[in-house]
Amino acid sequence: MAPSSPLSDLIHGFYSSVNEKELSRLEKLLSKDCIFQSSAYSKPLQGKRINQFFKELTEAMGTHVRFVIDEVYEGKELTTAATWHLEWNNQFIPLTKGCSFFKCSKDGDLLLIKEARVLVESPVKPGDLILGTLKRIISLFDKFPRVAGWYLRKHDVLLHYICIIYMFLRPVILPLFVYYTNQWVWLQLKLPQNILQMFIDYVWKLLLIIIKRLM
Repeated sequence: MAPSSPLSDLIHGFYSSVNEKELSRLEKLLSKDCIFQSSAYSKPLQGKRINQFFKELTEAMGTHVRFVIDEVYEGKELTTAATWHLEWNNQFIPLTKGCSFFKCSKDGDLLLIKEARVLVESPVKPGDLILGTLKRIISLFDKFPRVAGWYLRKHDVLLHYICIIYMFLRPVILPLFVYYTNQWVWLQLKLPQNILQMFIDYVWKLLLIIIKRLM
């Protein structure tokens, strides 16, 4: 754990401002060109969008939820990182662990946050299946390099259109999503790992056939 220092004090001040909902104090800790990146958003937040985000965040936290810093680590050239979790009435909230990386800068004697990247614990725990999924995605990229290149360059555009389509189809998609999520949980609990892997392999081969016919 890093000892008290200007960087450590800045990070503790950042999270205490969020916990106490002191948005004006929080804003003073951010540089004017601050960039905020979160795994929950496809694009970085800047300017007024950052202020809006923290306003919505503090409102969502209510009166009993707060950030608790576990560790603060300092790097070189005014960089630091913090691991944290959320608590409700001093009780740990499951699936709320996170890690934030900060780049700071000096404005005269003031030390400010110039960039923040936030990674939040995933609620899905796929275990070893994630490696198999990664292997399949890379093989798909190798089979269809032009499609892969387009996706990697334009993934935000694709996500934008997916969100638009989802908004229109939400009344239909949401019940199906809940149903298949429950089925997936049942499969994980009931089926042996090798049979589950065979099922995933079958779905993957079916997906490849569909993509080839569309090409």
